[in-house]
Amino acid sequence: MIVDVELYGQIRRMFTQEGMTQRAISRTLSISRNTVKKHCEGNHVPWDRKPYERISSVVAEEIRAFIQECLDQDQAEGLKNQSHTARQIYHRLKREKAFTGGESTIRNIVNEMRPKHKEAFMPLEFDPGEAAQVDWGEATVYIKGNKTKVQLSVGTPGLRTVRRVLRLQGLGV
Repeated sequence: MIVDVELYGQIRRMFTQEGMTQRAISRTLSISRNTVKKHCEGNHVPWDRKPYERISSVVAEEIRAFIQECLDQDQAEGLKNQSHTARQIYHRLKREKAFTGGESTIRNIVNEMRPKHKEAFMPLEFDPGEAAQVDWGEATVYIKGNKTKVQLSVGTPGLRTVRRVLRLQGLGV
């Protein structure tokens, strides 16, 4: 049972000020005598709880080496769509290495070991007149007071910051 500050105060008040026995306090508050005893002595206070520490499962180096071998094999073959999934690695571990751990453990390890893809940025640099950028889009505008959807073509000549916008008509769109 979790004892909050209010219940702790009641237990301490009944024990120290009212002089009730631990048995009477446990009967009155409908809680265990062990809980009452623990809090009457004042050694355990509700605001001083130990944080929960989960002991992570230890996966043997042999298992990690097997997972790395699968990932290296995938990278060497270069077939993205036929690479091992974490689930396939887990089932292979169960079959070949008699692994008894959980699938989520293997998923986490595979996620840690799998190479991370870095985002690639390539600056666009062109000589004058070498290239232009064009994009198509749709916008809602007011023409003569009427709300209308229009198709647009936006063009930017190379090295210029001026954009030209053309409203496209008669496309049946």
